[in-house]
Amino acid sequence: MKLVLFGTFLVFLLFACEIGLRVIGFKPDILSKGPTIRLEPPGNFFIKDSVVGYGNKPGTYKLWFTDDYFCINTNDSAGCRITKPLQDYPLYEGKESIWLYGCSNSYGWSLNDWEAYPYKLQQKNPEINLINFSVTGFGTIQALLQLQRELLVLPKPKMVIVAYAALHDGRNTMTATRRKAATVYNFLGPLVQPYGKIDHDSLIISTPIDVVYNRMPLNEYSALIYFVERAVNNIINKLSSGHNVSKAIILRLNDICIKNNIVFVVAGIASDNDTFEMLDFCRSKGIRAVDISLSNHSGVFSNDPYDGHPNAIANSYYAGKLNQYLHAEHLVP
Repeated sequence: MKLVLFGTFLVFLLFACEIGLRVIGFKPDILSKGPTIRLEPPGNFFIKDSVVGYGNKPGTYKLWFTDDYFCINTNDSAGCRITKPLQDYPLYEGKESIWLYGCSNSYGWSLNDWEAYPYKLQQKNPEINLINFSVTGFGTIQALLQLQRELLVLPKPKMVIVAYAALHDGRNTMTATRRKAATVYNFLGPLVQPYGKIDHDSLIISTPIDVVYNRMPLNEYSALIYFVERAVNNIINKLSSGHNVSKAIILRLNDICIKNNIVFVVAGIASDNDTFEMLDFCRSKGIRAVDISLSNHSGVFSNDPYDGHPNAIANSYYAGKLNQYLHAEHLVP
């Protein structure tokens, strides 16, 4: 009898929690099919990469985000997003170079080539050769792996710029929240990613693994189950120490640049406390840091309704802020 009463009470309690969560606006996890992006020519946008997991597929693509909105993306033969017309590349051979690393915000996701801030920054500085190594979905850990590889095969750059946002912390440690967000883009190609951790005060980087996320059963029907799933993921995120891992990655990037006599700059591209704290941390370690972020709360700088990434106006702002800093610090001619 006691067992029956306990079971009845438990069912009532779970039901009350379900109703209470829905009343305050918390809903079940609606299974996302991901963005409805159509690629021309058809095929993958990303290709496998043994070092960083995946990268941009060389070529020119038309990405349709809706039936009436598309953007043109051009990746050069090395998979780098172009920063100038391809026919102008020979004009920049032999010039001092700047290597820029970042995520979708620095790649210019959902924008045309000429609307992305690295392209605009290149136009403002024709005396340098800007190479954009950014890839949608990357964190800071990929920047480290990319830099280590490229220094083995390319002439050393004058400067390395890493565009950092606090959202990279989860990417650098491959948290459950990050895996869940990334899986919806698997239709564009293989999203295989490395991750890092701190072990006995040392940065350990794993080899790339497939991005897989297993949802809690019935979370698309129950607000309570989805609430529990999010709570568990948040706890895991905290335990991953992502922000500290990101700091360790940036310190290693800085060490590599010092060893190779390369100017190193960290550009904060997100307006949140963790990003600002990272910039302060960099300055405390003698690393050049600049805030190029803007508030996107009003939606004025978002590419809505087609995509939630920064629009062309925002990218003009990023380019202007970064250009102003580089000239003020006499880092470019």
